[in-house]
Amino acid sequence: MAVTVLIVDDHPSFRRFARLLLEQAGFSVVGEADDCASGLAAAERLRPQVILLDVMLPDGSGIEIAAALADRCLDGTRVVLTSSRSAADLGVTLEEAPVRGFIAKDAFTGEAFAELVEAASVNGTGVVPGRLSTAAGAIATGSGPTALRVVIADDAALLRQGIARLLTDAGMDVCGQAEDASGLMRLVEAERPDIAIVDIRMPPTHTDEGLVAARLIGDRYPGTGVLVLSQYVEAAYVLRLVEGNEGGMGYLLKDRVLDARELVSALERIHAGETVVDRELVDALLARRRETSPLEELTEREGEVLALMAEGLTDRGIAERLWVTPATVETHIRHILRKLHLPAGAAHNRRVHAVLTYLRT
Repeated sequence: MAVTVLIVDDHPSFRRFARLLLEQAGFSVVGEADDCASGLAAAERLRPQVILLDVMLPDGSGIEIAAALADRCLDGTRVVLTSSRSAADLGVTLEEAPVRGFIAKDAFTGEAFAELVEAASVNGTGVVPGRLSTAAGAIATGSGPTALRVVIADDAALLRQGIARLLTDAGMDVCGQAEDASGLMRLVEAERPDIAIVDIRMPPTHTDEGLVAARLIGDRYPGTGVLVLSQYVEAAYVLRLVEGNEGGMGYLLKDRVLDARELVSALERIHAGETVVDRELVDALLARRRETSPLEELTEREGEVLALMAEGLTDRGIAERLWVTPATVETHIRHILRKLHLPAGAAHNRRVHAVLTYLRT
């Protein structure tokens, strides 16, 4: 029977990826909570065998929950603490905590968690005082004869490993991971992957290192597509990303990568040379369109078609979304290109120019 786990953390993205990695490692995640009060209530109600507990919560410390569990004699529950800070940074407070283990968030994997749980089982069950251990793990990746080869760059190990597991399960070959832009560039040079997945903000300044790396990859390695991930809608950045590129680029919000089908679809479209832009960004840009927009000449339906082009959909994908025929979509696109007075010729991808016009306006 699978070991049951309760996740208590106030960051929804961490809870989602922790759940993903733990379930794929064979654990049963029976619940989630986002503060001390709800975490303690969930622990008493669900009686999990293990609690993965953030050290710092909005209404107090995770260590307080651990102490409360010990006071309430939840004998079958073991506690593993986690934090964005290291055990060394947290120091004496953690050394005195009644917990069985600690994993820094940037080292979290299902395998590392399993090692701590196993160690706790050997040393006895229950929430008892104990010296903390740290753990890190690596995800084994598989490959297939026709699998897309992907590298992943993000300074958050949890996100890298979660994406790697999703893609591996989808049959892709994750051939490398990096935590900063310089490591990414070395990986791309060595592996020449089909796709690079890049966090827009990486060390050392956490501003636009990922964006700069994405543009360099596009310039130096035309055979490698790039998918940039961002926590927020950042219109200026996406314009910098796609402007001057003829395709094979994409921009998605990080929440989208939790949907394996959406992530895989985006990667396949980028590999096919398309430009993929997150729908939330498209909506935000559409909402702020200027009155002098060159798009004012377009009909409502042509505007819908152009918005879907900005998402990176093919003619067939647009047709399916709008419940029309591909021939009708082709007609709309011809009208859009004509009305926007876009440059013609083999050197210009007019669809990309149409998308850029849409995004700038």
